[in-house]
Amino acid sequence: MVSNLINANPTVYEKKERRARTALADGDEYAVEHFDQLEIFDHLRDIKDPEHPYSLEELKVITEDAIEVDDERNYVRVTFTPTVEHCSMATVIGLCLRLKLMRSLPLRYKGRDSRVHIIGNYGGMNTRGIGTTMDSAQWVDSLLETGGYQGGSWNSCN
Repeated sequence: MVSNLINANPTVYEKKERRARTALADGDEYAVEHFDQLEIFDHLRDIKDPEHPYSLEELKVITEDAIEVDDERNYVRVTFTPTVEHCSMATVIGLCLRLKLMRSLPLRYKGRDSRVHIIGNYGGMNTRGIGTTMDSAQWVDSLLETGGYQGGSWNSCN
């Protein structure tokens, strides 16, 4: 944990109950796996906050309602809300969300025509700047090559 916490006393919420995942029909390994809002949320909900021992779900940094999915167009948009307006860890959180999705989603959601968007929402105002930056594959790749961020590792995004 960071010694000078930006939000020393965050509000912690109860986690939602998990739903059971359904298996692919007839065990067909080549069948297209369909994704919905809750499926994406399940992939992201347990990411730990960079400052606290709580998950992003427990801090309501991410919620099901802030995830938009169009499975037919291979489109995912995740809007996250840091616990404080001027959160210096927002970029780390956004990159952890993107990394987790890169590791979790099938190939059809990846590549040059990526339609996975991560947007930071600060006090009700969407900040397109941070969202646009996190959508830059080159910028994300260069950060991942460094092996981590100050005070942590990208492996904590699991």
